[in-house]
Amino acid sequence: MRNFNNEQFVAITLISVAYLLAAASLASKRAPWDDEGWFADPGYTLYSKGYMGSPMIHPRGTWLARELTGVQTHTYWIMPGFPLLQAVWYRFFGFGLLQMRAISISAGLLVIWAWAFLVWRIAQNRLAAYLTATLLAADCTFLYSASDGRMDMTTAAFGSLGLAAF
Repeated sequence: MRNFNNEQFVAITLISVAYLLAAASLASKRAPWDDEGWFADPGYTLYSKGYMGSPMIHPRGTWLARELTGVQTHTYWIMPGFPLLQAVWYRFFGFGLLQMRAISISAGLLVIWAWAFLVWRIAQNRLAAYLTATLLAADCTFLYSASDGRMDMTTAAFGSLGLAAF
């Protein structure tokens, strides 16, 4: 594998730092919303109590007409990958709104460089890859999704890394 030269290192570092600063700034200023609490609950419960339940959700207090039997002890309303990732993350970094949003911010960085790699492999043009990374890092919609405590950006990261590996 080829070594990076100084220009490549500087470009990658500048784009990454600019993205991380923008996403972290947005994450620290946005008010939390109920969706983030719902998605944090199974991961936190697994981290703190050892089972992946959603005690925050009342079995009869949702928008559904039927009872969500066992939802407080078994989370079956979302895929288990994100709560498992959260539980490991919380073990290392603690639990909190910014810690939860940091998962998405980190995943966003993976998305940026996976797509830059894809563009580079297809176009064989380093400038096109850097432009791809820059546009993703500066896009408002991308930054809002990356600064949100949901699984959307981690899903995009795993999908993008899968494409890049292919």
